[in-house]
Amino acid sequence: MAQATLVSEQIQDGQRVISELRRRKFDLTVAAWLRAGDDGLWKLYIGSKVVDDQGLRPAYEVINETIRSLADCWVDPFEVVVIGSADPVAIDLVSRLFNYTGKIPKRFSGGRLGETYFEEGYIYPPPAP
Repeated sequence: MAQATLVSEQIQDGQRVISELRRRKFDLTVAAWLRAGDDGLWKLYIGSKVVDDQGLRPAYEVINETIRSLADCWVDPFEVVVIGSADPVAIDLVSRLFNYTGKIPKRFSGGRLGETYFEEGYIYPPPAP
């Protein structure tokens, strides 16, 4: 099976999307590019309390509008997976950020997040206090 390559433009533009979501006061619990073991495709996972409180549709509407508003964005809305903040994948991603003080996305190798196996990922740091 061919594996997709995550390019630096996608990582950088993922940060642009996250920064713009935060600027718009969209709750963002965690965000990471993850490559699943089953299909080898990269997806931008966004964990948010908006899903917990309002459901998937309002969250996707804000995220898709945000992506469309950014010029020359390398993030395709079909690459985004939105999950609730209480989703096991989101919880495990947040635990990977424990004590991380970096300012750039942190690469990590495969493992289980929730009940899903991922080959690798890049997790975005939380906002500076």
